Amino acid sequence: LHHSMPIEGNMVSLVGCDTMRQTGSQYQKADEELALDQLVALLAVERSYEVPYVPCRSISDETDRLPYGEWRRKICQWAFKVVDHFRLDREVVACALNIFDRYLAVRPMSLSFGDACPCPSCQRSIDSRCFQLTAMTSLYLAMKVYSDNSDEGIAPYRRLRLSSFVELSRGQFCAEDITEMESVILMDLKWKVHPPTAMTAVSYLLRLMPPHNCIPYASRKSYDLVLHVLHELARYLTELSVCLGSVCTVHSASEVAYAAILVSMDLLTPSALP
Repeated sequence: LHHSMPIEGNMVSLVGCDTMRQTGSQYQKADEELALDQLVALLAVERSYEVPYVPCRSISDETDRLPYGEWRRKICQWAFKVVDHFRLDREVVACALNIFDRYLAVRPMSLSFGDACPCPSCQRSIDSRCFQLTAMTSLYLAMKVYSDNSDEGIAPYRRLRLSSFVELSRGQFCAEDITEMESVILMDLKWKVHPPTAMTAVSYLLRLMPPHNCIPYASRKSYDLVLHVLHELARYLTELSVCLGSVCTVHSASEVAYAAILVSMDLLTPSALP
């Protein structure tokens, strides 16, 4: 009896460990299935948020059309400064630039300074004032979309009020200008203003990486750190890609995310990856 009690206790603990392992495996499998379902949904949704790409025949470099290419980079850099200053999620900028690009692609034709080239892309060219107003309004819309992700339950578009946007414009626009442009964008885009971003796709893809039980025991301790580094590197690369209009119009959010992860893996030493 004295010997049977410890044996029985050990048997119970062994059974308990097996049960915990099975339960952990079940949770891990469920998490992987959820991530896969989310990724499939993202792949289906992102098609409706693609930016129409119309090549321009008047110049050789189609990916960096002037003045659009230069203006767009400045707008993107300005948007990142705004969200950083107000401590907002940088994913807001990716959402804003998607709204911005799609609106410029579908807006009514205008021959403001597109006489040099008959292609639809040039004919949709707009002056700098309208360009800036569209960009500011797109950022304002994106901040509304991501209001639920703000800290302390305060919507960022309430913390950064419409009057603040008027001040940021340095007197170029009034509140009525922004609200009118907001209505125009919503109508032209049919209220599709919540695009899946490459930053979101990165998180879904990394959750499909090999689970811990597939990694050699000696490498498991550093595996979480490796995944964290991959996530941060890939996220940074996707943020940089937002400034490149050619990337946003040619490649989907999931393609950008997948490429960013592959580049991030190349930046790590081979011994870091299992």
